[in-house]
Amino acid sequence: MALPRKYRLTDKKDLDKVFKEGNAVKGTFLFIKYKKNSLPYPRFAFIVPVKIAGNIASRNRFKRILSEKIRHKISKTTGKYDVTITLKRKEKEDNIKTEMLNLLSETGILNEKNHN
Repeated sequence: MALPRKYRLTDKKDLDKVFKEGNAVKGTFLFIKYKKNSLPYPRFAFIVPVKIAGNIASRNRFKRILSEKIRHKISKTTGKYDVTITLKRKEKEDNIKTEMLNLLSETGILNEKNHN
């Protein structure tokens, strides 16, 4: 099951605003940019560069992995943010998921002590 449409950040104008005006946090495998929005819920965009995962099937797989983890944690998000999550380099799924949850907790977007 996919991340519901209302939680997806798809508009180019909104993505550009996050990249230009948003705060950033970097991890070993991920780069996250985030900015407050005026909606009552968060929105997420997942970016996997061609350099990282060459073909479209691989890129979509990484996006599905990340969006599925967010879908399960969406109820634990705090605040109203637009968030872009960019994969910086390939790594095992579990390591990427763990880092994403840690970085989102660090930014205050995810309110959770234990990430399991």
